Amino acid sequence: MPKKKKKRTKDRSRLFQRMEFFLFIPFLKLIPWIPSFICKTLALSISFMIFRFAKGRRKITLDNLSVVFPKWDRKKIIFTGKQSTLSFVMTAVESLKYNKILNGPKALPFIQENFCNFDVFNERVNFFHRESDGCIFIVPHLGNWEFLLHAGTIAGIPLTVPVRNLDNPYLQKSLHKIRSNSGQEIVSKRGVLLNIRSSLKKGRSVALLADQNVGSSGENIPFFGKNASTTITPAFFALNLNRAIVPLACCRSVEDKKFVLMIGNPIYPSKEVSSRRKEIIEMTIKLNEELEKFILQFPGQYLWAHDRWKIK
Repeated sequence: MPKKKKKRTKDRSRLFQRMEFFLFIPFLKLIPWIPSFICKTLALSISFMIFRFAKGRRKITLDNLSVVFPKWDRKKIIFTGKQSTLSFVMTAVESLKYNKILNGPKALPFIQENFCNFDVFNERVNFFHRESDGCIFIVPHLGNWEFLLHAGTIAGIPLTVPVRNLDNPYLQKSLHKIRSNSGQEIVSKRGVLLNIRSSLKKGRSVALLADQNVGSSGENIPFFGKNASTTITPAFFALNLNRAIVPLACCRSVEDKKFVLMIGNPIYPSKEVSSRRKEIIEMTIKLNEELEKFILQFPGQYLWAHDRWKIK
């Protein structure tokens, strides 16, 4: 007998979606006022429940870690899986807690105090932005990727950020408002190609989360040595509009409890291209390699719960 397909949030009733939203409201309103150590305790409790009861995601997390770190014993893999789940929850909690201050007049002092290398980050991202007259920033689901919106705003980089809409329209409206408060242009992934092209033509930079499985629309590109369906959109626009691809990440430093802003090696299209398809594939391979370097530095902060190697 075939297994009954689980309903997605968008397939559920409006009543269910409203209930889900109202459960979210206390977190939205209270977290900015809760002390940091209590927020961390709350995140630990939520991540424990997710890792314990979301069996499907736990299996994907542990399987993915086993692929990337085949020499690790089971204990270390489980420990890193728990860290990864906590990091994901902390990203949501931190984004809610610090959203108001990052959108206010004290944003720059906060960034300078809590991000250990913002001045270098500011100088380099502005260089790449000006050099290309708008470049393509690529961000993995690592550390707190949401903070990069605010870092870009404070650095004075005009960004267009295509995002996938949540299945719950009520939650989506709140999340869109939170992200838009950063001052950046947040657009839906529907019609994403036109949005990216238009933004780059206007001299804006584009920020993309480009480390997830994209099914049949992507190319099978090695990711940690195993083929994964990968978007070629960044390389396509980099080649056609002569723009640089610049990998970025924002992670939590274990040593000083600050955030580390990281910039990978920029990827430029070749000046002489014999095969456009080959060039796009080679640029995408280089991009995956740069993202791997970030992840290997902070494996406990990567979102391993995504089914990255689901080849179609």
